[in-house]
Amino acid sequence: MKKILFAMMPTMFAMLAMLTMPAMLTAGTAAAREEIPEFEVFGGYSMLKLGASNEDIRVFQDGLYDVDVAWNNKNTPFFLNRGATGSIAYNLNEYFSVVTDVRYNQGELMNGSFEFEVPIIDTSVKVQAPFVMGVKNVSALAGPRFSYRNLLNGRATVFFHALAGLDYWRLNNDYTVAGEILSDKTDKFSPGVAVGGGFDVTVNEKIAVRVIQADYYTTRQMERRMNNVNLSFGIVFRIGEKVLR
Repeated sequence: MKKILFAMMPTMFAMLAMLTMPAMLTAGTAAAREEIPEFEVFGGYSMLKLGASNEDIRVFQDGLYDVDVAWNNKNTPFFLNRGATGSIAYNLNEYFSVVTDVRYNQGELMNGSFEFEVPIIDTSVKVQAPFVMGVKNVSALAGPRFSYRNLLNGRATVFFHALAGLDYWRLNNDYTVAGEILSDKTDKFSPGVAVGGGFDVTVNEKIAVRVIQADYYTTRQMERRMNNVNLSFGIVFRIGEKVLR
């Protein structure tokens, strides 16, 4: 799934560019900028590549099981491909804004099967159990943003931000033993920091397309530092007006 999504990304960006090209071609020479939107509200799709290692996976496993298990057919995508994101930026002036940002991502951290021994009188029986280890991640961040709004005759904006806040992590482990589905859950909060930027193309005065937003997102979960990459794209709604002085 990860390879398919990354392979589709150039096509998705090309489609977004085609949708916004008419606005760019008909813009002409932009008049001198006299006002900017007071708020910019963004909503879109999010996907998170987890910066976890095999050692991190071992720590996660040890935290979930009270018995020794042997792992078979283990697959570790490290990719949360189902997500949504939203943010609100209050523009202080043409260049600087204050942003609040919320992200939700979920997906599989690992799947496969494991086996363990069950003692029966004077012997033991090996039991195989299929499993899926899933992750749900929610973050709430805030911080400053710098924007340059005069690209392509004022029809495109590039921005950079540094955000910090709270990261929530839920590790779900579902496995099947003798036809019965069992589940373990682990929750944790930790600080999170995101540094990155993005590129918006104006459709009209009230709407823009966020072609891409990319962030290096670091947090600490299960006693391990995780260096993640977060990609998102979607629609920006521009609300209100702020007259430049």
